[in-house]
Amino acid sequence: MDLFYSAASPYARKIRILMREFGVSVNEVLTDTKENDPAFIASNPLGKVPSLVLDSGEMLFDSQVIASYLDDTFNESKWSPASLSQKTLLAATQGVLDEAVTMILEKRRPESLRFDYWIERYRLAIPRTVAWIWQQHQPALQEMSLASITFACGLDYCDFRHEDVDWDRELPEARAWLKEFTNRPSFTETSPH
Repeated sequence: MDLFYSAASPYARKIRILMREFGVSVNEVLTDTKENDPAFIASNPLGKVPSLVLDSGEMLFDSQVIASYLDDTFNESKWSPASLSQKTLLAATQGVLDEAVTMILEKRRPESLRFDYWIERYRLAIPRTVAWIWQQHQPALQEMSLASITFACGLDYCDFRHEDVDWDRELPEARAWLKEFTNRPSFTETSPH
């Protein structure tokens, strides 16, 4: 299998972590998404990472689709959410990651085209959502799951790209959780820092 990824993408990092946790052998192809390399574009016409080309030649893209495939195929204990509460937790953790990525894209626009309203909206939504996740689902985050990995990737990406997002101001215990959770080899080997 070939996994196309960029080192800074938290979506690709989530998949790279899962592959390490599940012991999946894959050829990781570091990709510059701006270059539109033909092999990369053939793996995902949207030009986004991650994309996974299976040995059969089938292409999978979108981190949620790839994560579901990996969990179904390589993980006996199944980390995919089953209950509505677990699905909501995964949606919230994915939302933190999505807003952090969307905010960096907005910040990179030329100043005349940048919408400070949206940057501020994301900057406030991230800590609010992190607090809600921590208050409602802290016990579930202690276990390895798609949600806990997504949450850790989103928080670490905030630290990497957004010094102005103070997600842990009132949650020192969440900061301690992140430090401990990301101490695993699967996280340290994939760190964008």
